[in-house]
Amino acid sequence: MVKFTPDDTQDETSLVPYYDEARSKDGWSGQSTTKSIETLKAEVVRAIARLGGRITRFTRGLYEIDGKDRSGYQIEYIVEAPDGQVFPGRFDIAALPVKIPTRGNVDQVERNRHKASLRMSLYNVVNSLEASWILQMLSPGYNVLIPWMLVDGEKTISEIWLDAASFRQLTPPKPDDVEEGEFREADDE
Repeated sequence: MVKFTPDDTQDETSLVPYYDEARSKDGWSGQSTTKSIETLKAEVVRAIARLGGRITRFTRGLYEIDGKDRSGYQIEYIVEAPDGQVFPGRFDIAALPVKIPTRGNVDQVERNRHKASLRMSLYNVVNSLEASWILQMLSPGYNVLIPWMLVDGEKTISEIWLDAASFRQLTPPKPDDVEEGEFREADDE
């Protein structure tokens, strides 16, 4: 048998860069957008509407991920099914982290970098949602908003999927009166 020892270092492609280090050659865009946050939020609202949802709230906040503070939003929406039933959803947007300056007007520079990183994140969300609309048109039965729908009022389908112990919440409960058995195909006579 051949012994395999996994490398404990992270794959560089999976690391989230700092805002100042995000490069278009690596797939990032929106670094130089001059659109305001309000304009970009309005574009997110339109993109979600095009996908069949309706934004109910943007909540600005701060995420702590891998020891780094990242400004961001929780974006809540609803989708109405053809029968009129309403399903809530939420997706979290964490802007790229920013490096804290060591000189000058530190507070002002940091605020400006956080704001620029937020604009960049919203810019990319709009682009992603617009691309997802095209995929939704080309793939019958697909809806991009499904992974962010809330299952238990708190966790999204994606969060439950990532948490194997919670995954059972997506499957119907097993009735107590059903017995396990075997299935055999009967002969046609």
